[in-house]
Amino acid sequence: DGQALSVTATDAAGNTSGAAAISAPDDGTPPDTTPPEAPTNLVIGVAGQQLSGRGEAGTTVQVRDASGNLIASGTVGADGTFLLTLSPAVKDGSTLQVTLTDAAGNVSAPGSVTSADLQPPAQPTDLTLADGVTLTGRGEPG
Repeated sequence: DGQALSVTATDAAGNTSGAAAISAPDDGTPPDTTPPEAPTNLVIGVAGQQLSGRGEAGTTVQVRDASGNLIASGTVGADGTFLLTLSPAVKDGSTLQVTLTDAAGNVSAPGSVTSADLQPPAQPTDLTLADGVTLTGRGEPG
């Protein structure tokens, strides 16, 4: 965008020419260095299989699980909404991180959404009934 540049040539013996000046073309558009706003209205639906939300039209959406694995990606539509299929489905009460990336490569702050816990706990084990009154055993914490 109109930046002044200086160009020299250096030969194999290490001799350097005088500097020639040139300017980069000025297309009148400054470079885009502004990241998109964080995604909003994030909702996990269809038993943990879909994620919907809102963001800057045309940006790329990336969804990562709690371990940082990419589990969905797509593009925000012209109306500012997106609907992605999560693979695998997320139904264990974990939190997802969602980012938007614009055409210039600027990445938004992450938005987060927590899935519903739709998984039943494992069957209790090591059950003991003492004196017909006290039951002990092992199960999912909480």
